[in-house]
Amino acid sequence: MKLHYSLLLIITGLLWGQNKTISVFDFMSNGLKSNEKALEIDYSTEVKKTFNNYIKMLNDEDAENISQFFYFDRNIWNSGPVFHIGENSPIVFKNPKELDSFFKKWKNSPKNKNIHIEIEHMDVVPISGGKKSKVYSLDATSIRRNINGEIIRNTRNLYYFQTDRVKGIKGLFTNWKEWKIYLVSEVKIET
Repeated sequence: MKLHYSLLLIITGLLWGQNKTISVFDFMSNGLKSNEKALEIDYSTEVKKTFNNYIKMLNDEDAENISQFFYFDRNIWNSGPVFHIGENSPIVFKNPKELDSFFKKWKNSPKNKNIHIEIEHMDVVPISGGKKSKVYSLDATSIRRNINGEIIRNTRNLYYFQTDRVKGIKGLFTNWKEWKIYLVSEVKIET
């Protein structure tokens, strides 16, 4: 039994040492078999880059085209991005115009005017690494400051990102679409 456990740790270390991950769904169905389909490149850097660009746009005074960071053509279910903030009911956005309007109102509200969001910490985790779509989650804690630099509040949000495969000419070449946010969920910070 100890030999099996040691081999499992060695194989896992080798896989992660090669900057590759095994998706949760592939791991559940295949375990740590030598299955190349279950292995994929770690896209955490791309997800973080998209997230940081999103936060930068939120911090800018003009967040008019914020919808560019959100996913509306999801293959997994037939809806636009979903926000679940606090104890409110989830909000589902049907199109980019609706989402941009929401952010414009949010940005211009008195309590959010002139705020600056600073990311304190983020963790990125692969959730699914399928052949057609990939899903990652990003857990971010942040500080919101007013124009004087005073802390308004601390927040923690879970962001779910997706990308889909785009096939090229006769399926010979494949690329991935940009990473987009499809779900934002606020997590209560325990004090």
